[in-house]
Amino acid sequence: FKIRGEKIDMLQKITGEIEDIFHQTRGLINITNPISTSKTDLQVEINRDKAAMYGISLSDIDRTVRMSIAGITISKYRDKDGEEYNITARTGEGKNPILDIFDKIYITDIRGTLIPLSQLAQIKLKRSPTKISHFNLERSVTLTADVLPGYSVNKLTAQLIKRLDNYPMPPGYSVYIGGEKRSQDESFGGMGSAVIIALLAVFAVLLIQFK
Repeated sequence: FKIRGEKIDMLQKITGEIEDIFHQTRGLINITNPISTSKTDLQVEINRDKAAMYGISLSDIDRTVRMSIAGITISKYRDKDGEEYNITARTGEGKNPILDIFDKIYITDIRGTLIPLSQLAQIKLKRSPTKISHFNLERSVTLTADVLPGYSVNKLTAQLIKRLDNYPMPPGYSVYIGGEKRSQDESFGGMGSAVIIALLAVFAVLLIQFK
């Protein structure tokens, strides 16, 4: 099931409520909602005016911050078998080095003076959805589930559709049904067209023979 709409917070709300409907439907397992949990992004905001005042380039600040967070590749090492490995320089240790030592990192200005990085940049943590994709140029969230043995995909899909018919979907938001049910509908639709074409061909042959 693809839930489509514009605003991410509304998509989260709708998808969460439809996920509850999935959990209430017997026969469904492994229900997956990609935005049921949020991730935390680390954002660095550079004070451009202060950086310019000290004569420190944005690229120098960016390189220092990247070295603090993930490290930067400064060289390569090749072993006797010809395998190459990156040599990475980084500051600090631990799970969250940038948060622990950010106030202790300094960067040199044009006069050679050490300036605390915390005077030039700020770190902010921002929560964001794990995954937002697009379907037909619209933001969408794909809610999936597996079906237990002994249960019919078509019957469970019909149950979900019936329950969603009573769901108060906000204007501008919709649900697109895909998965196995969609594939079956497309297959049968194609089969119907093939049968019609075949019957017309047989009729044409008989008409020619008995003309």
